Amino acid sequence: MITVRDVTSRKRIEMDEREQRLFAEALTEVASLLNSSLNLDEVLDRILENVNLVVPHDAANIALVDKEGNLRFRRVKGYEKFGTRDVIQGIVTRVIDVPNMKRMAETGSPSINMDTWADPDWLTDIPGSGWIRSYVGAPIINKGVLLGFINVDAETPHFFKADQMYRLQAFAHQAAVAIRNAQLYEEMQHLAITDSLTGLYNRRYFFEFAEKEISQSKRYKRDLSLIMMDIDHFKRVNDRFGHQMGDRVLKNVADICLSILRKADIMCRFGGEEFMILLPETGKEEAESAAERMCRAVADAVIQAESGEVKITLSIGVAELDKEHDTLDSLIFAADNALYRAKAAGRDCVRVFN
Repeated sequence: MITVRDVTSRKRIEMDEREQRLFAEALTEVASLLNSSLNLDEVLDRILENVNLVVPHDAANIALVDKEGNLRFRRVKGYEKFGTRDVIQGIVTRVIDVPNMKRMAETGSPSINMDTWADPDWLTDIPGSGWIRSYVGAPIINKGVLLGFINVDAETPHFFKADQMYRLQAFAHQAAVAIRNAQLYEEMQHLAITDSLTGLYNRRYFFEFAEKEISQSKRYKRDLSLIMMDIDHFKRVNDRFGHQMGDRVLKNVADICLSILRKADIMCRFGGEEFMILLPETGKEEAESAAERMCRAVADAVIQAESGEVKITLSIGVAELDKEHDTLDSLIFAADNALYRAKAAGRDCVRVFN
């Protein structure tokens, strides 16, 4: 006697149960992020580590929308295989310029594309995306606000199943809470170290950063310079045009200087109309050159006011880390001394401490 059993149905049930279990585990893991980390990069990394349990794929990314409305691929995984990791991370676009993301943003619903090559709306000119044949995405929304998207890709057409996009959406809902909490914490940390008017670092953070940089520069025998600057006759601006215009002037000076400085340079509002800039790995000649460019750029700038044009100038002092000035206090003393000499020389100029 031969007994034949069709186990297809049982196998399918077992596979469905396994997928449901993995899905539940992934949701539990993301939920634990709410209590385990407030570091945004760490949260994003752990989300990408677990998304494969929800939707198996070849590569995945998390794209976040910044305050200016730009879409940046903040975290990516799996693109190394296709040689497109750096390309993807370098893309900056807008949600409205990517059809599938625009739809998700408008509807709040996930999206699936079984064969990208057969879809006329699929953007084929996005760098590093030519290998993608299947796609599933879900919007990351918290309290009605679009934070970004979770995107998963495959190089095989019809790789994904329709029910997987709804799983990804449930996963994205959990991830949204963790991401928003981390963003709020990041914003609070930023507010604690920045000046609310100019957006520059505040004095407390500057001192902490400068102490570390000076220690590193002395240890590895690297150049380091300090710039101290003051807005000339700033009180006259407040008296003639009002404090609101004075605030605009402070913000304008900060923006001009930041446009000239390097990313490695740290600028702070030291107090009132006085600013400080720390320039790591920079000798006094290079620092003087940067100071001269800022001095000229500010002098050339004009701010329009109802009662006339506002033009200002800077007095700037430069000092370099050396054997006699190898502490923050002594470096500030030297830069302040050079600043005093700039003012004594008629203002609107740069002086270097010798």
